Order: sequence, then C-alpha cells, then structure tokens
Amino acid sequence: LLVERFSARNGRTRIQGSGQFFGGERTNPGKFDVQITDLAVDQRLRKRLPKAWHKFYDDIKPTGTIDVEARLIYRGMGKWAANSMVTVKDFSAAHRKFDYRVNHINGTVTQNGPLLIAKLRGRSGQREIDLTARVTNPGPAAESIVDIHVERLPIDQKLINACNPATRKTLKSLQVRGTFDADVRLHRPPGLGNKHRPHLIGRLNRCSVMYDGFPYELK
Repeated sequence: LLVERFSARNGRTRIQGSGQFFGGERTNPGKFDVQITDLAVDQRLRKRLPKAWHKFYDDIKPTGTIDVEARLIYRGMGKWAANSMVTVKDFSAAHRKFDYRVNHINGTVTQNGPLLIAKLRGRSGQREIDLTARVTNPGPAAESIVDIHVERLPIDQKLINACNPATRKTLKSLQVRGTFDADVRLHRPPGLGNKHRPHLIGRLNRCSVMYDGFPYELK
C-alpha cells in the first residue's frame, strides 16, 4: 500500500504526509512520514492527547503553536517506533510549582528513539532564558536532566510571587532589590516515583538588602 502526498487543513493548521506499507499482514513492516504546521497548543489539543500527557500539559500550562515532523515506523505485530522534531513557535509557559511565566519561547524538541532533546529560548521582559533538556526513555520511569540559564533577571514582584510561601516571606523581609544570574540543573534519576533534584548556582548583581527587623540598607 502506497500513500503519496496526502494533505488536509483545519483552519491555519495543515497536515501533509506519505507512507508505504508492505503487504496487509500485521507482521509486515511499513513507514509513514507526516508534517504538521501551525498546530495550536490549547485545550482542544489537550482533549486529544493521551491521558498520560494530561498532567504534564496541566503542569506547564502552555500556549502557542508548533510544527511537527515525524516518521512513524511500523515493525509489525502492533509495534511502532517514532522519530520526530517539534518546532516551538512563540510559546508561553509556567510550571505550577514555580508560576513564573516565560513568553516568546522558540526552539526545538527532538526525539530519536529513546532519547529526547529540547533546546528552547524564551523571555521574561527584556531577559532571555535558555533551557536545554535531555530525557532518556520518556515515560513514568524516565531519566531527565534539565538545565536553565538566565542573566540579570530582576528580583521583582513577579519573581517573588512565583516562589513558595517560605521563600516569599524571606525575600519580602530582606527587601532584596537588584538582578541576579542563575544556572539551575534539575536531575531526575531513572525509575518510577523519582523526583527532580535541583542544583542552583546564583550570582547577585548590584543588589541592595534592608532587613525588616533592622532597617539599615546594605548595597
């Protein structure tokens, strides 16, 4: 069975593809290439995602559009493999545990067999925020390493509001003003039930501090 250059549209979204299947038996191999452009990431897409993806979607609350290029390989007996590249276009996202929204996110997420690589850059105000991620065997037992880099990010109300209550209280009592550089690594070991372990290196830039209990400004 040969499928050549099929295409379809839904609003701005366009789907194109072609494929080939060798015979009609479940044991026979095949492959299928598909390209999707300008796919909106919104609640309509969430409803169509596998349930296993719903928590991830809800955690980061994404908006924007994506392009998708994928090759689906059928190895027979109901077994599929996929290689894909997702191009993120003008995304916005914020994680529920650190509700600091990053806008104008662009970059790529590439999956090649069991390895997923993400390279993204977004902005908060005038500051660029870089994120790279490496996920091995995506799924509940995946190992992942996420690196985040930012320079001269303002210590402002947006940042303070995103912190957990204890950190928020400390920052407010210290009345910290200025900017900081940060390199954050989140490592999740392989295995079910494991969580990300954070490691942070931060550098303050021309900051001032004035503690509520002793209002003497330090610069």
